[in-house]
Amino acid sequence: MLSILGIVVIVVASIHTYRSARDCGRRAGLWLTAVLVLGIGLQFILPVVIGMVMAVVYLAMGSTQMQMMEAVTSWSVLIGIVCMVVSIVCMLMIAKRAAVVPDEPPIQPPPPPPAFGGQV
Repeated sequence: MLSILGIVVIVVASIHTYRSARDCGRRAGLWLTAVLVLGIGLQFILPVVIGMVMAVVYLAMGSTQMQMMEAVTSWSVLIGIVCMVVSIVCMLMIAKRAAVVPDEPPIQPPPPPPAFGGQV
């Protein structure tokens, strides 16, 4: 259930970021890529990596496979929720930054009028 919610959040945040970046004159494709990579990385890849590291640590400490599986399984829901919250916060920060209209370059004042023969 959490993975479906995570996919929905990634899709909605991606569409929103793309549209707001496009409307503000920014490179919408790059902002979209940043949201997708961050969302997928934090919600799906990071929990798997954390679980694998935990499994290796438990096995290295001398636990049996059953003890390791019980320990990692008990932490998996908490790790998934924390990674999802962090992912949502990061995607919102990117979306907020993409919606900022870039500053216009300052307008150069016109050059002074020419002085013909030194007279004003």
